[in-house]
Order: sequence, then structure tokens, then C-alpha cells
Amino acid sequence: MLSNLPFEAQLLVLRGAVLLLLYLFLSLVVLVLAGDLRRAARKPAPPERSALGYLVLVDPGPTGLEPGTRFPLSTVSSLGRSLRNTVSLDDDFLSGEHALLSWRDQNWWLQDLDSTNGTCLNGVRIDQAVPLAPGDLIEIGRLVLRLER
Repeated sequence: MLSNLPFEAQLLVLRGAVLLLLYLFLSLVVLVLAGDLRRAARKPAPPERSALGYLVLVDPGPTGLEPGTRFPLSTVSSLGRSLRNTVSLDDDFLSGEHALLSWRDQNWWLQDLDSTNGTCLNGVRIDQAVPLAPGDLIEIGRLVLRLER
């Protein structure tokens, strides 16, 4: 049937067919992307809170941080001045690796890592690993942090 048409007409029909296929392809791409976006919008947002808890800065000392700054905790969280720590804080009274928080037996434990200025829990200096409860105050250097779950 196409062979009966002049060459220019055959070329015009082929161009139209290619253009139609291109529009069809682009329409399918848009439909697939729109479906993916709708599915992504329906997924629940990740929880704002860490499953294990947070340390909340009660007294920031000389760090320049705002009171209420939250630090998410992992199963083992180190505190200190060094950038290698999970919670790194800029206070000259902190040791590089000052204290360690660890999640064991469904409970948080706090341990001083032989720091120069010590670690206090609720105003009492600790010298061994001690269990923590939500709301407990941890004093390291010139800072005060509160455990929240």
C-alpha cells in the first residue's frame, strides 16, 4: 500500500509513525514515573526519633551549641572531644575519648574511659559502668546531657 505512494509521501508517513512511537514512549515513561512517585509518597516517613534514644544537651557549656540539641544514639556511642566519637563536643575539659554509652540487656550503661576530669551521673562521679534511665543527667567536662528514649 505504501509502495503506491510517491517517495515524499512514504517519507512523510514514516516520519509520522516515528513521531507517534516517540510520543507513545514518552507517555509510558511519564506514567511509570508518576506511579513511582505516588508509591514513594505513600510510604511512611522514617521515624523522627532514634529507636534507641537520644542525648539532649541541657547545658552546652562553651561548645556554642544550643540547649536542646539532640544526638541520636547507636548501640555503642562514644562521647568526647575527638572527631572519631559518635558524639563529638568541643570542650577543652573533655578527653578525646571521654565516656562510653552502650546498649546491653535492654538498658543503657554509662562508663567513664579514664578521662582526666571524670564523668558524673546525676551529680555523682562514676568509676565503673552504671545503668542509666531516661531523664538521667550525664555531666562530662563543662557539659550536661540528658538521656531520652
